[in-house]
Amino acid sequence: MDFNNYEKKYEKITDFHLPRYREIPNVGLYLEQSAKYINMCLSPLGYPELTTSMISNYVKQKIISGPYKKQYGAEHIACLIVLVIMKSVLSIEDIRIILDEKRRIYNIEDGYNILCDIFESQLRYVFRGTAISKPTVSRKKEHLSPSDGIVHNVLMAAVQKIHLDMQIATLRSTAKERQALEERNIADTKKKEKEQKKNKKATDTPKEGEIIVEPDDVS
Repeated sequence: MDFNNYEKKYEKITDFHLPRYREIPNVGLYLEQSAKYINMCLSPLGYPELTTSMISNYVKQKIISGPYKKQYGAEHIACLIVLVIMKSVLSIEDIRIILDEKRRIYNIEDGYNILCDIFESQLRYVFRGTAISKPTVSRKKEHLSPSDGIVHNVLMAAVQKIHLDMQIATLRSTAKERQALEERNIADTKKKEKEQKKNKKATDTPKEGEIIVEPDDVS
């Protein structure tokens, strides 16, 4: 197994950074540009790619609002990033309920940034063992709700899923390499046995003109 690549994957995840709300392009991205941007942001996590048809379906299902003049702004992108992360452990309908609750309590910028802080902190905790830190966005008591605990649990489940997927992928890769090594060893053993038989046959076969003296029978 290539342990250098393995370590690099872990480093990418422990140093992973989700774009905060004001870091997301707000100039308006077209459908394909939006999918490409989100996939680029989440690529270290190993999620299946978000497709343009998936985004269109989320709009039809009214999970996110429709684009303005066929363009998606920061609010759309932020919601789609959250969707991709949560979709690894929740159904779309459950995500809709959580997002609706969060929209009721927070404005989109604060709610999204809090989620980013929690997610990154949990990534560092699971992959590096670093203590979970508090979100950088302050939350007033009136903003706290039972859904906060649910969001923590969902994000932790998503992080654990990433970690488990990486472990399984590593295990699968190791098993594949072990099998390949065993197959090479078997092939080498067969090759040696074949060569030995060939050499023995060459040794046992008399050369042209050679007289073979049979041993006298002992009565």
